[in-house]
Amino acid sequence: MGTLAACADRTVILTGTLLGGYASDVYNLFYRLEAGKMVAHGYEWGEPGLRSFAETYGVLERVTTIEPADNSCSKARVTKQIKHRPGASPLLFSDFLMSLAAFVSLEDISSELPSYTEQVIGVPMDAPLQAAYQALEEQIKNAIKAHHLNHSVVSVGLNALLLYPDHAWNIGDLYGYDYDPETQRRERFLIAQPEDLDKEFVYAKERRLIEIVKAELQMGHRCCHVYAVYTRKRCGEGAGRRSAR
Repeated sequence: MGTLAACADRTVILTGTLLGGYASDVYNLFYRLEAGKMVAHGYEWGEPGLRSFAETYGVLERVTTIEPADNSCSKARVTKQIKHRPGASPLLFSDFLMSLAAFVSLEDISSELPSYTEQVIGVPMDAPLQAAYQALEEQIKNAIKAHHLNHSVVSVGLNALLLYPDHAWNIGDLYGYDYDPETQRRERFLIAQPEDLDKEFVYAKERRLIEIVKAELQMGHRCCHVYAVYTRKRCGEGAGRRSAR
């Protein structure tokens, strides 16, 4: 990237996340864009410069540990450690970003963007999927009643109900955790047992998606973006696999 930036007369970098939480996140970026300015500020390229940059513009925590002496004839051992913590100094803006960056919101550029509309298309479930979904929903409701105010039941149950219409197979038994005063431990309990449906069947939502893609292609629209959730964790199994066909 540095070679390309050096060859170009103008370089524009677009990002919605300038910092990952630490001042050191922009060290390499500043060296790509304004290496001369970084050198003028005394930051050499490499680990020493990065460390110095983080000390100036970041948040550091110095931890001193004094361990007790092993015996009366020896001194206590003192260890010191420096940890980087999230945060950045406002000096980053005055020293670098004010002359380099423009901070705009979507409203600032909306007048120059192409028109955009959203449309929600409801697709009824196939009968077998709907019956299995309702059965899962009932099991989760019963678990919530039996384990009132248990956050694990709510979290696991809601995620399963969101996932199930798109991935009604290989989910496995759903478990929650609750504190048992007798054992004084967090014990696992069964929330629900989702039914495994046929993963080779093309369900109603997928059929509707295929219709939309075919219609876009027939109108000459070559750009058709399909976004599907739950495909990273369950790669190769979810609706995203079939949507990519």
